[in-house]
Amino acid sequence: MHRAVYAGTFDVLTTGHLWIIRESAALFDEVLVAVAEHPGKAPLFPAPIRVRMLNEAAGSLANVRVVSLSGAYLATFAREQDAQYLVRGLRDAADFEYERTMAHMNETIAGVRTVFFPAPRDLAHVSSSLVKSLIGPYGWEHVVAPLVPSATLIRLLGRAHAWVWETLANAGAAGDADAFWR
Repeated sequence: MHRAVYAGTFDVLTTGHLWIIRESAALFDEVLVAVAEHPGKAPLFPAPIRVRMLNEAAGSLANVRVVSLSGAYLATFAREQDAQYLVRGLRDAADFEYERTMAHMNETIAGVRTVFFPAPRDLAHVSSSLVKSLIGPYGWEHVVAPLVPSATLIRLLGRAHAWVWETLANAGAAGDADAFWR
């Protein structure tokens, strides 16, 4: 059995992430999508919500399982899960240089090999950071919608509403946020 681990923070989950998951599911018997905590990042969504979004978006793939990853080297986690491979996506040459170094280190640490998926042209620009940078200006929803699965967009809209309400409340607005949005 060929098992692979595809890990990331997935904050926010993008169509690029889903493409890699689908490609991996077609290649491997089982794919563990590991939602990682990154101490250097302040996520928009807590890990349990990111796990839920991934399950909603990739739930139709029978050989994909979403799990949480915290406090372990990725290569060690993969070895503990009896995974022989790590999956990584590549958008550009800078991604390749970084990921190649990590692939060598992961093989040294745990004997786990890395399989790279170069992004197709129409997804090469998509990243979580890009999506987050687009949120805010009027009409952002229409710009972001093609870059994320619907489950992610719905949650981003909810976050945007919460941000607006917090701003209004900090400026002295009073009342019920739900009534405001209705």
